[in-house]
Amino acid sequence: MNVLLTGCEIVTLQMMVILLLLMEKHFDTLTIKAVAGGRFM
Repeated sequence: MNVLLTGCEIVTLQMMVILLLLMEKHFDTLTIKAVAGGRFM
């Protein structure tokens, strides 16, 4: 049981980290688009 719980916790942490990384990349892309759009406009 302890091993299963630890495994679930690891998977949950990995999913959270991946989501944070995806969100960070998404925000970076939006920032780049906003800056590029401001320069072109």
